[in-house]
Amino acid sequence: MYLTSIRQPWTTLGTSIAETEMAILDAERAAFNALRDEIKAVGSTLRKNARIGDELDVATAFANLAVEMKFVRPIVVESSVLNIIDGRHPTVELGLIKSGRNFVPNSVHLHSEGRLHFITGPNMAG
Repeated sequence: MYLTSIRQPWTTLGTSIAETEMAILDAERAAFNALRDEIKAVGSTLRKNARIGDELDVATAFANLAVEMKFVRPIVVESSVLNIIDGRHPTVELGLIKSGRNFVPNSVHLHSEGRLHFITGPNMAG
């Protein structure tokens, strides 16, 4: 009689804990499934917004880099003339800056009337 009266509250408590754990798992599963279904319903919109966010991230990074490095936007014209004033190569320039050296900008004027154009510099094609 003594063991039964001591064991009964513990058995009841153990059963209650197990039932509560199962109820929590069921509630978590239901919440997860509901959230999954909501996300599936708006998945294409989320992907579209993610792509827009990606584009904004890249555009912002390019804009910050342009300000930091004083980049300018080229003017593209339909002509056989290529006129670059103080042209810079970002990769070469950054490499020189990291090694404590200065980059020297280069100007180029190529046109159809020129018979020979001799271009020198690093081979960036690999």
